[in-house]
Amino acid sequence: MPIFNLRLLSSLLVSLVLSACAYAPGMYVGQTAATQSPGNAWSITQARSSSTSASASSDTAAQDAPPPGSLIPISAALIRQQRASRATDIAPTVKQLFAVPKPYVIGPGDVLNIVVWDHPELAIPSAASNVTSDAGSLSTVGNGFNVNAQGLIQFPYADTLKVAGLTEFEARDLLASNLAKFIQKPQITVRIQA
Repeated sequence: MPIFNLRLLSSLLVSLVLSACAYAPGMYVGQTAATQSPGNAWSITQARSSSTSASASSDTAAQDAPPPGSLIPISAALIRQQRASRATDIAPTVKQLFAVPKPYVIGPGDVLNIVVWDHPELAIPSAASNVTSDAGSLSTVGNGFNVNAQGLIQFPYADTLKVAGLTEFEARDLLASNLAKFIQKPQITVRIQA
């Protein structure tokens, strides 16, 4: 039993010595206050000597005080004031993001896919296509009419048409009105292909 008591006593002594660090944590390792250089007055790591005179402590307190107006106490009145001064209108640049989208208008360089239904002779077959169709079938889809730099396209029987600045539906109506001279009630589909 004496060995057990000795071990218990030594473990209690070790724990007591180590727990003393919790009540008086480590010592200051570094320059002493007398040899320390005058550093940043706002530094929280700068050691302050407790043996300074009253005038030195008031001077240090003046140095530690924040500049006037840098700290604003938060209160209900301040929050109400900030909410009242906040802009309630949405910026115009943000409104543009949520505006009603406008339809796409045809421009130079666009490729239009134009189909005149029940008139395959007006379709431009694609270069890789060797499909033949009879007059009663629908025209093949895959033709493309390039809008040139002036915004014009050339279409059979409709001549040269200015389509730049028009929507797909407006271009369809323009093409239908020009083809109506040669085809009764032409049914036309105009799509922007590329």
